[in-house]
Amino acid sequence: MIQHELNYSLPHNGTETSREAAKSQSPKKTEADKLRILAFVNGCQDGATRDEIEVHLGMRVNTINPRVNELVAQGKLSDGPDKRLTRGNCKAGVLRAVK
Repeated sequence: MIQHELNYSLPHNGTETSREAAKSQSPKKTEADKLRILAFVNGCQDGATRDEIEVHLGMRVNTINPRVNELVAQGKLSDGPDKRLTRGNCKAGVLRAVK
């Protein structure tokens, strides 16, 4: 397992698996992923769901979710009340860029 020893800590949900996943992420890749997600959502007039981000950016949802959660916590994205159907026909929150 690669652990990046910079003064940088990624969020996790407290489980051992989540902590190990957080430790294995490169800060540069994490920031690049956040920038890609933010740019995509910014370009979507009607916002985007996590499912749409997965389809259009080719990222896995287990990469998208923590980055989106960080962007929401930083006030860069909002996860508002609007819902849209996913490919699996489930309702998903629509993310919008905070301007």
